[in-house]
Amino acid sequence: MRRVNIRASQSWQPTSVFRLCALGRGRPEAAALIVMLQEVANLLRVFYRRKRFRRGATLTRFVARDIRRDVQIVDASEVDQGFVCARARTWNVLYASKGITAVPAYGEARLVNIERIWEWNGPSWGGPVADEETTSKA
Repeated sequence: MRRVNIRASQSWQPTSVFRLCALGRGRPEAAALIVMLQEVANLLRVFYRRKRFRRGATLTRFVARDIRRDVQIVDASEVDQGFVCARARTWNVLYASKGITAVPAYGEARLVNIERIWEWNGPSWGGPVADEETTSKA
């Protein structure tokens, strides 16, 4: 049995793990098992997305060292397709705690891809948040 090293920095894909589990390559029952495991993984992904991205939920994550993004879910009717209607604000926690800037209000509600909610294009150390970043990104 081969050992596979999956680092924490790599993005984990359930399909790659299931492919590693299929020891009998070329056997139809192994292929059926892989398809079944992929369907189970997809059902779990949808279940957890529905649970996390429910209407009225507020999600918070640090996207850089001192940059925090808060996302309020307005409508989650398209969560199965990977989209939610959300209001977001991105702000520098350090600047707000020192009184340099105020905590911004949430932006307008807009349709956002779930995979792109936590993208940050600024420097990794944080810094000032551009005005369009506070409302346009989610």
